[in-house]
Amino acid sequence: MIEEMRISPYLLFREKGGYRLKNLTNGSMTDRHGGTSETLQACKVQAFDATIDAVGGVGTLELMANMKIGGKLISYGILDSSEMSIALSLT
Repeated sequence: MIEEMRISPYLLFREKGGYRLKNLTNGSMTDRHGGTSETLQACKVQAFDATIDAVGGVGTLELMANMKIGGKLISYGILDSSEMSIALSLT
């Protein structure tokens, strides 16, 4: 079904002091990187159409920076309670 919809899902996860990104379609993974943005850029996807964020906090801003203009953000968790502000425009 995912292939029919032309969706390429990725899973960003923390592992041993860094982050990795797994392509859920073909199982490939990036090397471990120190930051969220660096990890997302390593997968060579220019920008993401949608992001589902279960953690929240300042990491949400890094996820947004790697989304297409007009992309969709679903944030349903607040595990990181640090203060942050989100601008209405990312330009």
